[in-house]
Amino acid sequence: MLKILSANGLLWMMLIIFQSAGFAQTPEDIIPTTDTTPVPVDTQESPRDFAQRLIQRLSMSDNSDISDMFDQRFNRTYKQYKVTLVANNFSALLNEFGTLTPANLLSNVPQGNAESGLAAQNEQIGEFKLISGDVPIILIRIRQEDGRYKWFIARETVLAIYENMPEQHQTIIEQLLPEILATQSWRGAPIGQWLSLPIFAIIAFAFSWSMTFGSLFIIKRYTKITENTVSHYIIDVMLRPACIVIAVVIFLFMSRFAGLSILIRQSFSVFTISLIWIAFFIFVWSLVNRVAEHSEKYLREKNKVGGLSIVIFLRASAKVVLFTLAVIILLDTSGYDVSTWLAALGIGGIALALGAQKTIENLVGSIMLVLDQPLRVGDFCKIGDCKGTVEHIGMRSTSLRTLSDTVVTIPNGVLSGEQIENFTRRQRFLVKTTLNLRYETPIDKLEDLLVALRKNLVSFEFVIPMPARVRFIGYGAFSLDVEVMTYIRALNYEIFLEKQEKLLLSFSHIVEEHGSGFAFPSQTIYTVEDDFTTDAAQQKSLRQKPPAN
Repeated sequence: MLKILSANGLLWMMLIIFQSAGFAQTPEDIIPTTDTTPVPVDTQESPRDFAQRLIQRLSMSDNSDISDMFDQRFNRTYKQYKVTLVANNFSALLNEFGTLTPANLLSNVPQGNAESGLAAQNEQIGEFKLISGDVPIILIRIRQEDGRYKWFIARETVLAIYENMPEQHQTIIEQLLPEILATQSWRGAPIGQWLSLPIFAIIAFAFSWSMTFGSLFIIKRYTKITENTVSHYIIDVMLRPACIVIAVVIFLFMSRFAGLSILIRQSFSVFTISLIWIAFFIFVWSLVNRVAEHSEKYLREKNKVGGLSIVIFLRASAKVVLFTLAVIILLDTSGYDVSTWLAALGIGGIALALGAQKTIENLVGSIMLVLDQPLRVGDFCKIGDCKGTVEHIGMRSTSLRTLSDTVVTIPNGVLSGEQIENFTRRQRFLVKTTLNLRYETPIDKLEDLLVALRKNLVSFEFVIPMPARVRFIGYGAFSLDVEVMTYIRALNYEIFLEKQEKLLLSFSHIVEEHGSGFAFPSQTIYTVEDDFTTDAAQQKSLRQKPPAN
């Protein structure tokens, strides 16, 4: 008998140890698997799939038993009635005390969000706000007998709800609704609650509009904010987005406070999130417009016409990018898979970039022209072999009106790589000429002439004295060469020509006063008459003379 008792005791001890070890194992090892065939990852259930399945089960007419969506392993430690109690009251608790994360914002990856801060194989999809504290709704990922993984509401959540089970009351919306609207349901929620949504929205918008525009009136009344100031621009940009965000917050608070069904709150959760995104994009859109308008005004006041094109281009580009991001984010928030679309856009963008290399090169060239500003509209420039006045600087090309009154269009991509000589940017104009005096000029007259030329040069107020020189530089082929070099102050090329003309004419008067003149290319021919008879007689006598011994 003792041996039998000892054997039975040993058996019970082994069973207890086995159960304890099994309870401490990881979720994958709890439920035995009979099928070891690998399961494709894309067929596994994700937290988003579970949330959608939960909402679908709650919206069914008979949603009293959702215990199969809870982790059943706690039966080894807790009694079944605890799970049944939590499952039967789960929908009512969510309506009065709970919130669920919109399904479209949950992870669509079977393994869940690895950066959630929770333990592996866990995911939070909502919470209960109870008097005793917040109870997070945690999911746990468990492997099934067929090798697939599914998500369940974790034991920790079930135990916390059971131990802090609040006393349920009739919600405010349930107290106010007539019986006919409270008993008739649509998509799992009373019709009266669906009909109350427009009323809540109108009230929320009215409160929001009153708060925002009332605050604006008070600010303008008791401050010195005027139009066309930075503070006015900031208020104007933030007013409408703030009104939308405040209306959404008030609407969510009212629906939560009134105790609307969790099914209704989940159905419009995507809409409220989309409204917040729309408010954000309206804010950025308005900000881009204000910054662009201010930049254009500044460039016009500074007469920087070339910068207007780049501002207009950047504003248009920013709006296109902003609109594209808005569409992608709103579609992703609505539950559409935009990854395939983004991949297609990436391939299309590469193809477009390859096909529009020259266009992109010209756009980049125009940006570099605006940033460096080597030329502006109205400048007289030399670009390569072409001289002319800049008429237009566009996003693709620059127009140059030549001295022959023709218009040359140069692509900005080519222009950014060319050597540009800008004559308009000169702060002073060089005058360098050579006076060719006649060789008949006496030396003493030449010396007096040089002194007179030097005094005359520095006597003009538009002549920059340093450096300014008059020097005799040598003997030319037909003249005595005197070099004159100086700089002239002038606002533009036309004024420079006028002053240069006055200076050169003064040189002519001084040369004439000193009895000299300007030489011109000439050739002197010297002729000599030879006596051919004498030469012929001498040559004859030489031929007749015999050679010396």
